Amino acid sequence: MSARCFWGSVSLVAFSLVLSGCSPAKGVVSGRVTHKGKPVTSGSVTLIASDDLPYAAQIASDGSYSIPGVPGGSVKIGVTSPNPSGAGRGGRGAAAALSEAPREGPGTAGAGSWVELPDKYTDPLKSGLSGAVSGDTRLDIDLP
Repeated sequence: MSARCFWGSVSLVAFSLVLSGCSPAKGVVSGRVTHKGKPVTSGSVTLIASDDLPYAAQIASDGSYSIPGVPGGSVKIGVTSPNPSGAGRGGRGAAAALSEAPREGPGTAGAGSWVELPDKYTDPLKSGLSGAVSGDTRLDIDLP
């Protein structure tokens, strides 16, 4: 192989890497959300990823969550858990709560197991919660 051909190949490979952006691999971010040691049994987790886009998932009744397709790099985290009975802060109101039973399923839990979270954790940009993603990543969120 001539030197000219070799350097031409090296230049082509380098140019291809620049065009691809060499961005970190995407992965599944999963974990468990707890507040004061108790599982958060409903709500959602939102990540603002390194591409500045939001990625979100519902919290299961055991406190687990799983968010696919999150790009590698640092993430900012937000967690919400509205009262499933509809009463109190962020709910549908007492009259609606009395006329409609809470739905069960992913992201919802009975009012008896609900854990109220401080409002400060709602906004990923202001919560102070962060993490790092590298491919498939376990990211447990332990709220004080």
